Amino acid sequence: MTFEFTHGSTHTMMDLPTLIIHVLFAGFFVWLIFWSLRRGILSLMGKPLNARPCPLFWEEVEAKVLTTEEDEVWQEFHRADLSAKTGIPNRPSGQMRKITNCKVEYSYQGKVYQKTVYNAMAEDDTVHLYCCKGNPEQTKAYVPENNWSKGAGISYLMIGGFLLLIGIVIISVMFF
Repeated sequence: MTFEFTHGSTHTMMDLPTLIIHVLFAGFFVWLIFWSLRRGILSLMGKPLNARPCPLFWEEVEAKVLTTEEDEVWQEFHRADLSAKTGIPNRPSGQMRKITNCKVEYSYQGKVYQKTVYNAMAEDDTVHLYCCKGNPEQTKAYVPENNWSKGAGISYLMIGGFLLLIGIVIISVMFF
Protein backbone atom coordinates (compact mmCIF):
# COMPACT_ATOMS: atom_id res chain seq x y z
CA MET A 1 0.00 0.00 0.00
CA THR A 2 1.44 3.35 -1.03
CA PHE A 3 0.51 6.77 0.33
CA GLU A 4 0.92 9.98 -1.62
CA PHE A 5 1.42 13.35 0.03
CA THR A 6 1.19 16.60 -1.93
CA HIS A 7 2.01 19.96 -0.42
CA GLY A 8 2.40 22.88 -2.80
CA SER A 9 4.70 21.75 -5.59
CA THR A 10 6.15 18.87 -3.52
CA HIS A 11 4.92 15.35 -4.18
CA THR A 12 6.00 12.45 -1.91
CA MET A 13 5.17 8.74 -2.13
CA MET A 14 5.66 6.43 0.87
CA ASP A 15 4.76 2.81 1.53
CA LEU A 16 3.05 1.69 4.76
CA PRO A 17 6.08 0.23 6.64
CA THR A 18 8.10 3.37 5.97
CA LEU A 19 5.24 5.56 7.17
CA ILE A 20 4.91 3.51 10.37
CA ILE A 21 8.65 3.80 11.04
CA HIS A 22 8.50 7.58 10.52
CA VAL A 23 5.54 7.95 12.90
CA LEU A 24 7.26 5.81 15.57
CA PHE A 25 10.48 7.80 15.21
CA ALA A 26 8.55 11.09 15.51
CA GLY A 27 6.75 9.81 18.62
CA PHE A 28 10.03 8.77 20.23
CA PHE A 29 11.57 12.14 19.33
CA VAL A 30 8.69 14.07 20.95
CA TRP A 31 8.85 11.83 24.06
CA LEU A 32 12.62 12.44 24.35
CA ILE A 33 12.10 16.21 24.17
CA PHE A 34 9.45 16.19 26.92
CA TRP A 35 11.47 13.77 29.07
CA SER A 36 14.63 15.88 28.97
CA LEU A 37 12.77 19.15 29.58
CA ARG A 38 10.78 17.67 32.50
CA ARG A 39 13.87 16.19 34.15
CA GLY A 40 15.76 19.44 33.75
CA ILE A 41 12.94 21.54 35.23
CA LEU A 42 12.42 19.17 38.18
CA SER A 43 16.16 19.15 38.91
CA LEU A 44 16.32 22.94 38.92
CA MET A 45 13.28 23.10 41.21
CA GLY A 46 14.85 20.57 43.60
CA LYS A 47 11.89 18.17 43.37
CA PRO A 48 11.97 14.35 43.11
CA LEU A 49 12.24 13.06 39.56
CA ASN A 50 9.44 10.50 39.96
CA ALA A 51 5.86 11.33 40.89
CA ARG A 52 3.72 9.98 43.69
CA PRO A 53 0.95 7.55 42.70
CA CYS A 54 -2.22 9.21 41.40
CA PRO A 55 -4.61 10.13 44.25
CA LEU A 56 -7.61 9.19 42.09
CA PHE A 57 -6.67 5.51 42.22
CA TRP A 58 -4.26 5.19 45.18
CA GLU A 59 -4.80 5.97 48.87
CA GLU A 60 -1.89 6.58 51.24
CA VAL A 61 -1.97 4.26 54.27
CA GLU A 62 0.35 3.79 57.20
CA ALA A 63 1.49 0.20 57.69
CA LYS A 64 3.10 -1.40 60.71
CA VAL A 65 6.23 -3.50 60.07
CA LEU A 66 5.67 -7.02 61.44
CA THR A 67 8.81 -8.85 60.34
CA THR A 68 11.71 -8.29 58.02
CA GLU A 69 13.17 -11.05 55.91
CA GLU A 70 16.65 -12.51 56.33
CA ASP A 71 18.08 -10.93 53.18
CA GLU A 72 17.35 -7.37 54.31
CA VAL A 73 19.59 -4.41 53.61
CA TRP A 74 19.33 -1.56 56.07
CA GLN A 75 20.56 1.89 55.18
CA GLU A 76 20.19 4.85 57.46
CA PHE A 77 18.98 8.17 56.05
CA HIS A 78 19.06 11.26 58.22
CA ARG A 79 15.91 13.32 57.68
CA ALA A 80 17.77 16.59 57.05
CA ASP A 81 19.72 15.05 54.16
CA LEU A 82 16.64 13.33 52.73
CA SER A 83 14.45 16.44 52.85
CA ALA A 84 17.03 18.58 51.05
CA LYS A 85 17.26 16.11 48.16
CA THR A 86 13.68 14.90 47.77
CA GLY A 87 11.40 17.63 49.05
CA ILE A 88 9.94 15.47 51.84
CA PRO A 89 9.11 17.72 54.80
CA ASN A 90 11.76 17.68 57.52
CA ARG A 91 10.53 16.09 60.76
CA PRO A 92 12.38 16.82 63.99
CA SER A 93 13.38 13.32 65.09
CA GLY A 94 14.08 9.83 63.89
CA GLN A 95 15.84 8.19 61.03
CA MET A 96 14.49 6.42 57.98
CA ARG A 97 15.60 3.00 56.79
CA LYS A 98 15.38 1.60 53.30
CA ILE A 99 14.20 -2.01 53.57
CA THR A 100 14.66 -4.58 50.82
CA ASN A 101 11.57 -6.56 51.84
CA CYS A 102 9.37 -6.85 54.92
CA LYS A 103 5.95 -8.08 55.98
CA VAL A 104 3.55 -5.30 56.91
CA GLU A 105 0.03 -4.95 58.27
CA TYR A 106 -2.25 -2.09 57.25
CA SER A 107 -5.92 -1.28 57.42
CA TYR A 108 -8.06 0.25 54.69
CA GLN A 109 -11.76 1.03 55.19
CA GLY A 110 -11.99 -1.07 58.34
CA LYS A 111 -10.34 -4.21 56.93
CA VAL A 112 -6.87 -5.37 57.93
CA TYR A 113 -4.44 -6.64 55.28
CA GLN A 114 -1.02 -8.28 55.50
CA LYS A 115 1.43 -8.17 52.65
CA THR A 116 5.12 -8.48 51.84
CA VAL A 117 6.43 -5.13 50.59
CA TYR A 118 9.64 -4.57 48.63
CA ASN A 119 11.88 -1.48 48.61
CA ALA A 120 10.01 0.60 51.17
CA MET A 121 11.13 3.42 53.44
CA ALA A 122 10.49 2.66 57.12
CA GLU A 123 10.44 5.10 60.01
CA ASP A 124 10.01 3.90 63.60
CA ASP A 125 8.63 0.53 62.41
CA THR A 126 6.01 2.14 60.18
CA VAL A 127 5.91 2.26 56.39
CA HIS A 128 3.91 4.67 54.25
CA LEU A 129 2.30 2.74 51.40
CA TYR A 130 -0.20 3.47 48.68
CA CYS A 131 -2.99 0.92 48.26
CA CYS A 132 -5.28 0.71 45.26
CA LYS A 133 -8.77 2.03 46.00
CA GLY A 134 -10.40 -0.63 43.82
CA ASN A 135 -8.21 -3.52 45.07
CA PRO A 136 -6.75 -2.73 48.54
CA GLU A 137 -4.50 -5.82 48.43
CA GLN A 138 -2.46 -4.17 45.67
CA THR A 139 0.12 -1.76 47.10
CA LYS A 140 2.95 0.51 45.97
CA ALA A 141 5.85 1.82 48.00
CA TYR A 142 6.84 5.33 46.93
CA VAL A 143 10.54 6.07 47.26
CA PRO A 144 11.47 9.49 45.84
CA GLU A 145 14.15 9.43 43.17
CA ASN A 146 16.88 11.95 43.99
CA ASN A 147 17.11 14.94 41.72
CA TRP A 148 20.26 15.81 39.86
CA SER A 149 22.53 18.76 40.40
CA LYS A 150 21.69 22.21 39.05
CA GLY A 151 24.35 21.81 36.34
CA ALA A 152 22.81 18.55 35.15
CA GLY A 153 19.36 20.18 35.15
CA ILE A 154 20.63 23.05 32.99
CA SER A 155 22.32 20.52 30.67
CA TYR A 156 19.07 18.59 30.22
CA LEU A 157 17.20 21.81 29.52
CA MET A 158 19.78 22.70 26.86
CA ILE A 159 19.56 19.21 25.31
CA GLY A 160 15.75 19.44 25.26
CA GLY A 161 15.90 22.90 23.69
CA PHE A 162 18.39 21.70 21.08
CA LEU A 163 16.18 18.71 20.20
CA LEU A 164 13.17 21.03 19.96
CA LEU A 165 15.11 23.32 17.61
CA ILE A 166 16.11 20.33 15.44
CA GLY A 167 12.45 19.23 15.31
CA ILE A 168 11.31 22.70 14.24
CA VAL A 169 13.98 22.82 11.52
CA ILE A 170 13.04 19.36 10.21
CA ILE A 171 9.34 20.23 10.12
CA SER A 172 9.99 23.55 8.38
CA VAL A 173 12.20 21.88 5.73
CA MET A 174 9.61 19.15 5.10
CA PHE A 175 6.54 21.36 4.77
CA PHE A 176 7.75 24.79 3.63
